[in-house]
Amino acid sequence: MRRRGSEMLVTIKSFGSLWTRRSGHDPDDPKRFARAAYYNTTALRVGEQLRHRWKVGGDLRFYGTGCGLNPNRLDRAIDQTFECREPEIWQEHNRVAVKQLVKTSAKPDYYLIVTTGEQTGGIVTSDDRWKATDVVLVSFSEWKNQQELMLLMPPCSWIRGRIGTFFVEPSLSRSLNGELRLDHC
Repeated sequence: MRRRGSEMLVTIKSFGSLWTRRSGHDPDDPKRFARAAYYNTTALRVGEQLRHRWKVGGDLRFYGTGCGLNPNRLDRAIDQTFECREPEIWQEHNRVAVKQLVKTSAKPDYYLIVTTGEQTGGIVTSDDRWKATDVVLVSFSEWKNQQELMLLMPPCSWIRGRIGTFFVEPSLSRSLNGELRLDHC
């Protein structure tokens, strides 16, 4: 991974299906909900509920609303670039800690992309050639014929699904920047 000390810039292109919130433990703290941590991870529909069925456990951790996330308007975080800590292992799972929204138009080191088996035709993760070496698998849920993967992908990197190879294409258009596209060659 590229290093900025122990930080990296990540543009969020999509989120995993499951969100959780953890508030402070002190019920007398009037700001405990404002300081709540928000977690996002992969999950699948199992019956009537979303459940993570991790093959590789991991999440994004947003440190309260001060980091630039509005939990009531998650769509506003899409296509935004955040300063994040390098991925680490936290209680045997991968964790990417989101520190703050970056107010400049700096180029990201990675795009956070969540994709599904439906979009890729399915990923065979037992084959070591399913992703470029610099792609970081943050979280992977799989159950029956469903998959959801959360990935950190550098510009121009790729993943391989059953229907083809998908590339992250940098673009001059901010709204299209970092889109995952199928190679039709």
